[in-house]
Amino acid sequence: MTAQPFDAVVDALYGTGFHGSLRPVGLAACALINRQRENGAFVLAVDLPSGVNTDTGEVAEDAVHADLTVTFDSYKPLHTAPSSAPFCGEILCADIGIRDEWHPTDNA
Repeated sequence: MTAQPFDAVVDALYGTGFHGSLRPVGLAACALINRQRENGAFVLAVDLPSGVNTDTGEVAEDAVHADLTVTFDSYKPLHTAPSSAPFCGEILCADIGIRDEWHPTDNA
């Protein structure tokens, strides 16, 4: 699959529920995003790069490599896991107005 070159690509294919392997269509989309990045496009991931497990940091084959990941409200385990942090690029945590007292506590 070929495509014209782009200056920037937004990766919002998969969300926080991703786990396992990329399906064929997702695999093709991630490959296209990564090829655009290799050709100089800036890749922005929304919350997490597609192909990365939010909770474990497990990275699927051909997951997106982002230049910038904008996450919402708080950092997730994938943002600091040694296996997945390099796929995030720079990480920016955007405040979306969730109050601290609304977050679940670890004391159950």
